[in-house]
Amino acid sequence: FLHQHLGSLNELRNINISSEVPMVYPFLHIRAIKIRQALMENKIYTATYWKNVAENTPPDSFEHYLALNTVALPIDQRYSEEEMKFILTVINKLLK
Repeated sequence: FLHQHLGSLNELRNINISSEVPMVYPFLHIRAIKIRQALMENKIYTATYWKNVAENTPPDSFEHYLALNTVALPIDQRYSEEEMKFILTVINKLLK
């Protein structure tokens, strides 16, 4: 559901969404810090991964960019389509 609505904005262009999905939707976007903040203000928790990568890679490397700018949007079994729509609303308000 999120990929249908965010796929064109996601800098991870080659995501193959099939019947096997992770527990988060990896949304890579240059405004990730603001997106995370807006989600947090709306009580939507997004896990942060690879903190050590961001700290231990050159600032101009892809790995550094990936670690800092990937928002792990929650998509596990606890979230309904209505909650996904709310996540989209928060993100779309920020990106428009």
